[in-house]
Amino acid sequence: MMCSSFVGEEGTDGRCFIALKGEFSSPCMSVANIEYITESAPVDNIIIIARALSDFFALQEVLAFPLVKYIIILNSPIQDNFISNKLHCFYKSSPEEFKTYLDHLENSQRCAFIFQESICNDYPFFATWQRKISHFPEAHIYLNNIVDNYRFLRKQVDPSVKFMAVVKGIGSMLGIHWLAKILTREKVDYLGVAHINEGILLRRYGMKQDIVVLNPFSELNKCIDFDLEPEIYNFAILEKLLNFSLEKPLSVHIKVDTGMHRLGFLPDEIPKLIKILKKNTHKVKVKSVFTHLACADDGEEDDYSRLQIKKYEEITALIEKSLGTSFMRHAVNSAGTLRLKPYHYDMVRVGIALYGIDPTKEGHFRPELKNTMLLKAEVMQVKKIKKDSSIGYGRKGYADEDMQIAILGIGYVDGVRRSLSNGKGYFIIHGKKAPIIGNVCMDLTIVDATGIDVQAGDSGTIIGDFISPYDISAQLNTIPYETVTPIGCRTRQFYNL
Repeated sequence: MMCSSFVGEEGTDGRCFIALKGEFSSPCMSVANIEYITESAPVDNIIIIARALSDFFALQEVLAFPLVKYIIILNSPIQDNFISNKLHCFYKSSPEEFKTYLDHLENSQRCAFIFQESICNDYPFFATWQRKISHFPEAHIYLNNIVDNYRFLRKQVDPSVKFMAVVKGIGSMLGIHWLAKILTREKVDYLGVAHINEGILLRRYGMKQDIVVLNPFSELNKCIDFDLEPEIYNFAILEKLLNFSLEKPLSVHIKVDTGMHRLGFLPDEIPKLIKILKKNTHKVKVKSVFTHLACADDGEEDDYSRLQIKKYEEITALIEKSLGTSFMRHAVNSAGTLRLKPYHYDMVRVGIALYGIDPTKEGHFRPELKNTMLLKAEVMQVKKIKKDSSIGYGRKGYADEDMQIAILGIGYVDGVRRSLSNGKGYFIIHGKKAPIIGNVCMDLTIVDATGIDVQAGDSGTIIGDFISPYDISAQLNTIPYETVTPIGCRTRQFYNL
């Protein structure tokens, strides 16, 4: 299992900076993982920066990788390249001299610099390269746990049933290309995205898997250009597609509305749909006909799910008979995958469960699904507040006694819901609860840190192993999905492999 962690940041000049937490001898520094990283952040070449010559020998496997241009050793007296023409050694050079050298390296505009994070202590400009603005929040994404969740979910499904990984929503927030890459390595059958631009992004990152666009609307021609398979849910979309000049039939997925009353063809529209499809077999190929269950998560609503399934089976039987061709059937999402196995049909569509959230109301699968994210922020200031003082906007916070407060560099623009204000939510600081006091601000949140040994520069966690999306959703009387999707775009993302 890959165990170390990377943080990837892409500069305005196209350079990518990847800090390795751990040693170069760790499993992360393999050819497979170097290839994986560079495919997720395309670059022309790679420069690996190490502390000592011993690291060079630990990197022999990656030396032959074509994109590895240089391995730079910072503290070696060797001044020639007798070991390898890719080896460059620096000895007692100042940080300024070294930075000048790196800035002038040939073809460094689309270059990935991979280095040990500890180097930042001696060469501070590395931290600048990573744009480590200290008070920005951090989201740590545990890719290895996503893989474990996929393997658990895959075991819930018969081997003959295909698996669609839906990487929209939370997936987009976590880094759609990273998720798609690790899941394609696990031989996932399909990738599902919400919008056409997400599918295009995956194609540009080299994804070869079949990709279904679940909410296509405009720019349908790009489905043709990038070999994407659109969901067809009404006549307007279908007619727009049929107006294109197609060299070969485009694979499409027909959505039928059996009771969700969202997107999809209604039962009384099916005869007209069949008539159009029969006339245009040279333009569209029906790859699947599917539906979406409104209450797959709720055992008390299983009668309604069965009613939807009955309608769905009648519709698919009619379409298959009328077209004289077979197609895939699929009806269940994450919740249905876990608790409605008779309705798996030919494929399941799994999204939220991949990210460690059990969507079923019973919650029986929570112990099996691993947390995949931690969200934390830096403590910017700690101060003592006197009794009867008000705190924050609108004076909504109030000190009943003398108290200690801590101000964290994260606010509602970063995904901390304002409805968590005034004690509804809390952070974990040094293993202790620190309730939010006053209103959550745009960039800052104030917590009651009384009795906690905390100082500026420490961190507080709002999502993690000790405070889960379930905890937050219970505080807000909402669903876990809603607590993890609005993570702000300025949050630095660390990917733990």
